[in-house]
Amino acid sequence: MVAFVLVAIVLSAGYQIFFSSYFFVRSSEEKLQNVHAVSVLLEGLRYELSSLPDINNLKDGFSDNPGKWVSEFSYERQTTDEKGEQKKLVDISYKHNPKTNEVIKTIASTSQSFGQGRISSFKIMHNYDAKTQKFPVYIRIMIDTINEQKSQVHVEATIYPRLINKNLVLKSSM
Repeated sequence: MVAFVLVAIVLSAGYQIFFSSYFFVRSSEEKLQNVHAVSVLLEGLRYELSSLPDINNLKDGFSDNPGKWVSEFSYERQTTDEKGEQKKLVDISYKHNPKTNEVIKTIASTSQSFGQGRISSFKIMHNYDAKTQKFPVYIRIMIDTINEQKSQVHVEATIYPRLINKNLVLKSSM
């Protein structure tokens, strides 16, 4: 009888350890997939928006509203041909779809989705005010992923467009 009780205690403890480690690994995998979805989207935005030549390239009234968070925006980008000559302006847009939990990027009429089923919130804002022309100009991005098994990821990033801030000279006390 004593042996039976000891075996039951050991099996119960082993069962709890096994399932707690299983759920830990499962939630870690979910969180890693969420981090990957956000990092792919952020890297593309960082690359594109850091080379934005002018804040006025932003469209749909986004450039006129500094400090206002929006979940979609678009801008124009100059394309070049194989010889490096400028061709035409192309519209690029980003829009969060809350029904499918993804961000849709559209270039001309071609769409690409990011974070399929993982991105619950996508917001973007900038600080440029044409009246005051305050520098440095930055673009802030905030992304949240779905919250399953405590694997939510919240990311905030700030992008400083190189071409817009090219004449900015930072003062240093060093």
